[in-house]
Amino acid sequence: MHKAYRFINKALDIFAILLVSFIFLLIIVQVVMRYVFNSPLVWSEELARYTMVWLAFIGSVIAMRNGEHIDITVVVNALPVRIKHNVIIISKVISTIFLVMLIYLGFQMVILNSSQTSPANNIPMGLVYLCIPLSALGMLFFNLTHGEEK
Repeated sequence: MHKAYRFINKALDIFAILLVSFIFLLIIVQVVMRYVFNSPLVWSEELARYTMVWLAFIGSVIAMRNGEHIDITVVVNALPVRIKHNVIIISKVISTIFLVMLIYLGFQMVILNSSQTSPANNIPMGLVYLCIPLSALGMLFFNLTHGEEK
């Protein structure tokens, strides 16, 4: 589990860096084409937008991994230790249920939109929506293993 956990962490970080770099390059190319050559690209804005969506969802997985999602700690920290522990467990169970539903419904959305293509790039929209169930799967992994490999 230890090697797999490190591999997943490294892959997430590399994927996020690649997405940011790709968006940066797309925007630079778009600016150069528009202002230097006076010939804007039709497809680059759409591709940058979809890449940004993927980046946001991958960022959510990284935030789950790092324990950086929003918590309401004022209420939980004020509770007695025994109740606090139970509230944390209930919170994990609710999060797990939500993420499992997001995986299931996300894959439904991917299937439903797989025949539709994007206007400028003709990318199957199922690929764009695939970030939803995949990121939910990643968040579920870190929700269930949080604290085990720190």
